[in-house]
Amino acid sequence: MDTNSQVLVALRSDRASLIAQIAEIDHRKAELDQNKHAKQEELAAVENVLAFKDPDFAAARAASLAQGRRDRRTGALPDAARGVLLELGQPVYYQDLYEAMRERGIMVPGKNPVANLVSQMGRDDRFVRVGRGTYGLLEWQGVGQDAEATGLSD
Repeated sequence: MDTNSQVLVALRSDRASLIAQIAEIDHRKAELDQNKHAKQEELAAVENVLAFKDPDFAAARAASLAQGRRDRRTGALPDAARGVLLELGQPVYYQDLYEAMRERGIMVPGKNPVANLVSQMGRDDRFVRVGRGTYGLLEWQGVGQDAEATGLSD
């Protein structure tokens, strides 16, 4: 076997080894992604309980989200909207929510920012539509209050 053939055999062997290593990394990455998702869900549950039981935590969390910081699970806009709703403490008409966000310096992107806000909240299961154009938080349903009184009944 000449030198050129030996180089080709070595390169093919290296290629096969690298492909196997990449496949193993992909497999480990998938496992890590599943574990990460489970931990994010656990964290969200703990933060929801903390926000309900600890007013200081709830206020700090709402202030952080209202500043438009990006949450670990979703985009900044739904997180900011949630933070403002937590501050307001009750379901709000979508245009009033948009104005409250603007007053806090939270920019809603797009040609029609109000429609963008409503669209993003509609895709996020943390928000519930409690009336025509009025949105609240799913976590408010049945937690220490009468759902009928808050407007959060089905």
